Amino acid sequence: MSRKYKIRWQESDAERLNKAVKNFNAKIKRIAKKYPEIEKALPETVKVGDLKQIINTRADLNREINS
Repeated sequence: MSRKYKIRWQESDAERLNKAVKNFNAKIKRIAKKYPEIEKALPETVKVGDLKQIINTRADLNREINS
């Protein structure tokens, strides 16, 4: 099994994560505005700081951005 190294945050990594979080939160708000009856069923908005605490490796970063 390969070793998992901790991520060294680069500026481009932070920008990718910020963009992904911004797009995700905007989509949730857009859907909630269009369909107010399903607002309770939508996922909660996410914060960049919360995701940075969860992400330990580059694979984790890519997994979160793709999801």
